[in-house]
Amino acid sequence: MRGQITDISATDAKIRIRDSGDIKGTPGVIVEGEIGRVVLDKGVICTKRHIHMSPEEALSLGLRDKDVVMIKVKGVREVIYGDVLTRVSPNFRMDMHLDTDEANAAQISSGTVGYIEAIQHRNYV
Repeated sequence: MRGQITDISATDAKIRIRDSGDIKGTPGVIVEGEIGRVVLDKGVICTKRHIHMSPEEALSLGLRDKDVVMIKVKGVREVIYGDVLTRVSPNFRMDMHLDTDEANAAQISSGTVGYIEAIQHRNYV
């Protein structure tokens, strides 16, 4: 389920902004609709902006899992996003995930291209 900060602030939920995949100790949710009900015991977070990429893509860009980069997106409302977490896995392909509010503010839509401007810092494990 994807959402935005605006959606969260309209609820009583105490949702924290976290790294992608960091769901330890998070609240759950029950979502009901016309075709059924989904119950999650945990995992409700608002993710920090992040990029998924394969190990091959990361290697070609000189990046590692959990590096933090700056991304420039050109367009009508050009913007540079800082503190973008890099997530690397064989199950991923290049894809940047933004909060809906952030994307809308810059008039970004699916398929928009961004460019890595800088590596802000590396998180060696």
